[in-house]
Amino acid sequence: MDDESQRKHPQPPKTLPERRRRRFRSHDDVTFAVDLKVVTPILGGSFFTAGDSIEFRRHDPIRVPTIRGHLRFWWRALQPAGIDVDELRTQERSLWGGMGSNSQGGSEGPTASRVNVRVEGVQPASPEIDAGDPPGGGKGYALFPARSQKKWGKVVRDAIPRLKPGLAFRLVISCPLDQRDGVRRAVQAWILFGGYGSRTRRGLGSLSVTADAAAWLPKAPRDLVQPFLAGTGSTADTPSLAGSSLVAGDPVPDAEKAWDRAVGQLQYFRQEEGFAREPGNIPGKPGQSRWPEPDKIRHLTGKKGHPPRFGDKPAWPRAQFGLPIVGRFNGHGEPEDFQIQWQTDGEQHPSDRLASPLIVKALPLADGKFVPCALWLSRGFPAGRVVLVMEKNVVPRSAAPFGAMHGGGDHPLLAALVGKATVREAFLDWLVADCRWTKVHG
Repeated sequence: MDDESQRKHPQPPKTLPERRRRRFRSHDDVTFAVDLKVVTPILGGSFFTAGDSIEFRRHDPIRVPTIRGHLRFWWRALQPAGIDVDELRTQERSLWGGMGSNSQGGSEGPTASRVNVRVEGVQPASPEIDAGDPPGGGKGYALFPARSQKKWGKVVRDAIPRLKPGLAFRLVISCPLDQRDGVRRAVQAWILFGGYGSRTRRGLGSLSVTADAAAWLPKAPRDLVQPFLAGTGSTADTPSLAGSSLVAGDPVPDAEKAWDRAVGQLQYFRQEEGFAREPGNIPGKPGQSRWPEPDKIRHLTGKKGHPPRFGDKPAWPRAQFGLPIVGRFNGHGEPEDFQIQWQTDGEQHPSDRLASPLIVKALPLADGKFVPCALWLSRGFPAGRVVLVMEKNVVPRSAAPFGAMHGGGDHPLLAALVGKATVREAFLDWLVADCRWTKVHG
């Protein structure tokens, strides 16, 4: 068999056929359009992998299947929080299409989507691609997966290229008349709170509207309460916008500045030396974390490069930000690499991912400005426990409830956690009290 490294990968043709337009089927459908601009870098967003050439990425930068996936999520988030899960799936499949299954677990066959999505007039940014290592600060924190990887001082994987901000396109939607309001609200929620590509919950691929902005964007964050955030929140693991919490900083004219500020606050809360970590004895090397997870791992492994300051009862509060948490200790005598994941009751293997309920991004306003914001979606914890995984195995006695803030007898070392029942409460209260952000809702 040929050596994989010696194989030649196919390259795209120099000229491409005109994009085939899908004809809207029903004369009863209604059509609306919105002109959009991407205001923060795009990471991913296509079926191409990190190893594919940049030329492939240039071929189809904005893809309908990717947008459709985002819209389906926000459509679900806009449904009543108390809706039965099976009913929600039935309604979603009826509108958006899919293979589907019935309540007895049998297949119902494919269902065509009644929502047609079209992308027109794509205008790339100039230059299109950023292939260098991400910068520091909040931007670099959001783009962490795109960093080059080194081993023993040698680069073993180059930085993953990103599409630069500035790409513009028109989104055209056709749907049944009786579904227009719901589909339009899903598009609006995607523009306000989501984005294109991956890591949109950390502000990548954020959008703004370039024409008729007043019809899509708020004058101020408080204008979002009644149409989106008011109402009863979800207690299931399907998130809802109703009942979500929103806090916002001061508006700025530059989207990337607002994004950097929003993600930077999260980075500070989780990692900042002198706040979330002890000051280090060596410049550039912060000291022990004030979060309990590292000490819990030291107890469970018996490797204690630092004397633990927390007890041995497991607690993984940072799981409330989303999972997995992938970590590595530095220093002699410390535990090996680890992951914190979640395991459903009765399942042998842990689950790979639990999406973060927290969205930090640049929120677009109708006047062209942007607000750094933090939106914590209303969502219950899934069934199961948070566990420590090392060498692909769950570490015995590591399971803890999702909502556990500390183990028995522990006292918080991170001041922002003192007296707080959840990480959601701690983070959002800290943004208001210490960062002078405004509590919009929740």
